[in-house]
Amino acid sequence: MSEMISEPRGDMVLQGSVGRAELMRSDVLAKRALSHLRTLTLPKPGTLDLHIEELLKFLHHADSGVRREAAYAIASIGHLSEKALPALTWALQDGAADVRRSVAYAMEGIGPEAVPALIEALKHQDPSVRSAAADSLWFMGPQAKESVPALLTTLGGDAPDPRSSAIRALGGIGSCEAVPSLVAALSDEDSDIRANAGMALEEMDCAPTEPILSLAEMCSSEHARTRKYAAEALGKIGPEAREAIPALLLLLEEVEDDWEEDDWESAYSIRNSAAWALGKIGTHALPALLSALKNENEWTRLAAAKALEVMGAEACEAVAAQTEALQDAEMSVRCRVAGALWNLGVENQKILPTLLSATRNDCGENRCHAVRSLGKAGPTRVREAIPALVSALKDQNGSVKTEAIEALREIGPDAIPALTEALKSKSALVRRYVHKALGVMGHQAVPALVSALSDEDLFNRLLVLEILQLMGYKASEAIPTLIDAIKDESYSIRRRAADALAWLGSEAKVAIPSLVTALEDEDRTVRETAAAALTRMAPEAVPALMMCLQNPNPLTRVQCHCALAMIVGSSEGS
Repeated sequence: MSEMISEPRGDMVLQGSVGRAELMRSDVLAKRALSHLRTLTLPKPGTLDLHIEELLKFLHHADSGVRREAAYAIASIGHLSEKALPALTWALQDGAADVRRSVAYAMEGIGPEAVPALIEALKHQDPSVRSAAADSLWFMGPQAKESVPALLTTLGGDAPDPRSSAIRALGGIGSCEAVPSLVAALSDEDSDIRANAGMALEEMDCAPTEPILSLAEMCSSEHARTRKYAAEALGKIGPEAREAIPALLLLLEEVEDDWEEDDWESAYSIRNSAAWALGKIGTHALPALLSALKNENEWTRLAAAKALEVMGAEACEAVAAQTEALQDAEMSVRCRVAGALWNLGVENQKILPTLLSATRNDCGENRCHAVRSLGKAGPTRVREAIPALVSALKDQNGSVKTEAIEALREIGPDAIPALTEALKSKSALVRRYVHKALGVMGHQAVPALVSALSDEDLFNRLLVLEILQLMGYKASEAIPTLIDAIKDESYSIRRRAADALAWLGSEAKVAIPSLVTALEDEDRTVRETAAAALTRMAPEAVPALMMCLQNPNPLTRVQCHCALAMIVGSSEGS
C-alpha cells in the first residue's frame, strides 16, 4: 500500500475534536476580550440581528453554492441564530439536496428550539430531507429526546437511508424506550439496518429490558448481531445473569463457519462479547472458565483467558491456573494470560519476556495486546520496555501503533529522545505515529513538532498542525510557522493552520491580516475556519472584518457577517 495518502476532507485527523463554533462560544479568554468592545474606539460591528438578516438574504441567492455557504455560516453561529429558525425551516424545501443538508446542519446547531421543525421534516416526502433531519437530531443527542416517537415512525418506514439515519439518531439520543425497536431491527432483512441497530445499542447505556432467560435464548439466534447483543446485555446485568453462563460458554466455541458475512460480524467478535459477559458475571463463571482454559480449541482457550482478564482482581484465586497457561502452545493465549497477570502485579520471571516476545509476534492482536499491557503497568515498570514500544511505532498494524503511543504517553517526556530519533525514519507512516506520540508529551515536544511541519507527507503535516492546535497556548512559539502555513498550496493545510491559530486566540493577533486574506480563499472550509479564528481575536479583528463587508465576493461577505455575528452575539451574552 502506498504511504502517500490523498488529501483528506474530514474535519479532524485525530478523534475527539471540538467544533469551531462551540470553541468560540466556550472560550473564557475570548469572552473577556469581547466584553471590552464598547470601551474601544473601533468601527461598530452592528447588531446580531443585522448580520443574521444579511445571512438569511443569501438563502435566496440564485447560486446554490452561495445558499449552501449561508446555511453553513448560520450553523457556525449556532444557538445565537435561533431567530433564523423560520427561514431555515422554509429552506429545508430548497431544490438542491446539498443546500437542504446544510440547512439541517444549521438547525442542529440551534439546539432544542429546532427540534419541532426537524420532527416535521421527518415527514417530508424526499428521503434525503428525512435523512438530513434525522442526522441533525443524531448530532443533537439527548436534547432531542422529544423526537423519539417520530424517529421510531421513520424507522418503521420503507426507505433505507432515513431508517438508518433514524437508528443512528436513536442511538445518539440514548432513549431507552427505543431499545425494543432497535432489538427488533437486529433481525431486519437489510444488513445495513442490522449493523446500524447493533452499533446504536452498543452506544446506548440502557439496562436490558428482556428477561435473563430470554437473552440466554437469543444467544442461539440465527442472526449474529442478535447473538452479540444478547451476550453484551447479559454482561451489563452482571452477576445476576449467572443462569445464562451455559449459553455464553457455547458462544465461546463459536466458529468461523457460523459467520454471517453480510452482518459485518464475525465469530471472533461474538466470542469476545461472550468473554466480556462472563468476566462481568464474575466468580460464578470462574469454574467454567478455568475448564475452558484447558479446552482443546485454541479459540475457546483464548476467549477464556480474555474473560479472566476482564474479571480482574476477582480472578486472583485463579492465578495458579493462569500461570500454568503461560506454557500454552499458542502465543495468543500466553500473551493474554501474561497481560492479565502483569496487570494484577503478579511477579513471575516469565511474564515480561512473554510480553516483549509477543510485541514481535506474527499475530497483530498479540502484538497489540502485549503493547497495551506494557502501557498499563505504569511508568516505573514500563520504562525498561521503551525500545520495544518505539519499535512498535513501525508496526504495520494501526492498532498496535496506537497502543504504543498510549504506552509512551505513560512514560512521558523521558521518551522524547527516542521519539525524536524515530523521526528520521524513511517511512511516512512511522513518522506519522511518532508525531502522534510526541503530541501527547506536552509543550516540551513543540520544537520537534514545528520542525516536523517540513515533512514531505501531506497527511503528516496535517497531523502536526492538529496536534499544535490541540496544544493551544502551549504552542505559541509555532505562530510564525502557522502564518506561513495559511499560504500553503494545500487547502487542507491552510484550513488546519487557521484552526491552530484560532486556538491560540488573541496571542495570535499578528496573524489577523493573513486570516482576513484567507476569507477570500477558494475553499469554503478555509473561509469558515478563518472567520472562526478572527472571532477569537476580537476586538482587534473588528476593523478588518468591517472593511471585509465591502468585498465584492458574496461568499467572502457571508463569512464576514458570520464572524461579526459571533462577535456581537458573544459580546451581548457576556
